[in-house]
Amino acid sequence: MPTVRFFGTILPRGMELSILNIPELDWEDTPLGLKMHFIIRIVTSHVEVECEVNRYLPDDLPHLHIRAFDLARACVDVWAFAKGVFPTLYLETFLPPDGTTQLLVPQNPVVAALCSSYKFDNNTPSENANLDKVIRLLISDRALFMPLNELSMANTLPHLGPANCGRVLDGLRKLIVPGVDPKKAWPIFQATLNADDKYLEFISDLSTNPRHGDRTHIPAAPVIESMKRTWVIMDRFIEYRKRGNQSLPLADFPLLKG
Repeated sequence: MPTVRFFGTILPRGMELSILNIPELDWEDTPLGLKMHFIIRIVTSHVEVECEVNRYLPDDLPHLHIRAFDLARACVDVWAFAKGVFPTLYLETFLPPDGTTQLLVPQNPVVAALCSSYKFDNNTPSENANLDKVIRLLISDRALFMPLNELSMANTLPHLGPANCGRVLDGLRKLIVPGVDPKKAWPIFQATLNADDKYLEFISDLSTNPRHGDRTHIPAAPVIESMKRTWVIMDRFIEYRKRGNQSLPLADFPLLKG
């Protein structure tokens, strides 16, 4: 059977973490028909996750990466809990059965295309001025940059997606309509960013169970959809801030329908 490997690092390096005799583990993704046998090695903060699979297709990589990361991180968390320290795990390279090393760069071009409030790749005076304005807005207040970080983490760690998207939505609503009962605040929030209740409820409803400790698996499709919708809402919120906290004109920002 084919074997793939992930290699990574635990930071900060000064910890020099080693965990011996980690049990091997079998995992099966029944809907995908994918069977996995994992061997995890952690020596002086270097991580190797070896995975024997019943088949390997390029499309399997995201699913293998999630399982490999989850299991390696769980081992690190067992150590971290006992020591009261806070290490960070990165899986940086992937070795498929053909032996061609691939760098693992977490990115999501689908949501990247949804950011229209500013750009990093248009080196013009007007766009540079716009980018400068956005950076100043977002780093000036913890209540502004924390939702952005939560959304970034939702994209980096898939299991955090639904819960973090729900938190982001609540956080932005409180920024636009502070100190108001949620039932009265939501219609104002919707009108400010031009989104109907169904569009936002999809995000909130998906976040309810994980935000209350229910770890039941959520299929990838609704998680991706929730991420996309939250990305659009965040982008519109940034536009709202850029415009001096003025409601977005419907002509430029059509109603988001759920």
